[in-house]
Amino acid sequence: MKRYTFFMLLLAGLSLAFSSCNREKKDLTMEKFMELTRQYVTEELQITGLDSVCVVKVDTVDGYEYAQIMVDLLHQMDAELLYEYQAAEMSGDTATARALDIQIDEIAAAGEQWDMEVVAMENAPKTLRFYLLTANYYAGRDIDQFYFFVTPDYKIHIPDPFSEL
Repeated sequence: MKRYTFFMLLLAGLSLAFSSCNREKKDLTMEKFMELTRQYVTEELQITGLDSVCVVKVDTVDGYEYAQIMVDLLHQMDAELLYEYQAAEMSGDTATARALDIQIDEIAAAGEQWDMEVVAMENAPKTLRFYLLTANYYAGRDIDQFYFFVTPDYKIHIPDPFSEL
């Protein structure tokens, strides 16, 4: 009976120690995310008069999901440039239309590459590629929500669908 009691106390102590270490790791991770969020707001978004930031949500993104995000981003870019291209064509601005046509072709080529990446990653093992942070910043009376990527080694990642493949 003494062995059983000792074993149960040992097991309880180990589980308490493990959960304490795990909580400390989560706290340090959230602290690092908050630091990166402040850095992103001041350096990338260049928000002045910042009062505070708040991390709302942390998601994980694997290779397949990231490729899908890049495809969506390229589709948005393509739609915006197509609109600008049509406006240039209608106004008779052939030089701008020609430059936009080149950019649209580059987006299409990158889109094909990312589409192939989506197919290649579809059945790949799910491994962490990035954290996707959703956060708010408060500056004066303004509040705005934004998203950004963080690498597994806690560095800010700015997506570039043209150079990442």
